[in-house]
This record gives sequence, structure tokens and C-alpha cells, in this order.
Amino acid sequence: MDERARPARPGELDQVVALGRAARDELRPFRGGGLWEARDSLPEPLADAYARLVDSADGRIVVGLLDDVVLGYAAGEVEDLRDGRQLGRIHEVFVEE
Repeated sequence: MDERARPARPGELDQVVALGRAARDELRPFRGGGLWEARDSLPEPLADAYARLVDSADGRIVVGLLDDVVLGYAAGEVEDLRDGRQLGRIHEVFVEE
């Protein structure tokens, strides 16, 4: 078994979108899940939001693979703070069971 992680490729965005929808479906019923979805998750349309991160110098989507099958992802970006510092912000993390 080959386990690894790497930056997502544009051709994998459909898989990442499917995982993003699975994350929302899983979290929505839990306490705070709806609030996370409304406030902190990336906005719809997910394909556009994820593509923006893949194409951004400050954003990234990392996929987790098992034998070249995408089974998880993490989406984040770097924010510039008002005082000149930068903050790495992770928006979403999800891994298939």
C-alpha cells in the first residue's frame, strides 16, 4: 500500500468536491455543524472555491492518497493580517472512513 499526500491537481477537483460534499453531509447534523457550514466552510459553488485555491499562490488543497486513490483533502490559505503578519488558515479537512 502506498500512502502519501501532495498538492491537488486541477483534474482531481471533482473528487475533492465529492469529498467536500461528504464532509458537509457528515458534519451538518452535529452541534455546530450548520454554523461551520454557514460561516467557515468554503462557499458554493465548491468547484469554483476549490479551483481558486488550487490556482492561488496563497492557497492550497492537499489530497491524501492510498494507492493513487484520493481519499481525503485539506484546504487552506495564508491570510495577511492588518499588522503585517501572516496567518495560515485551514478551512476544511476530511478523510473517507
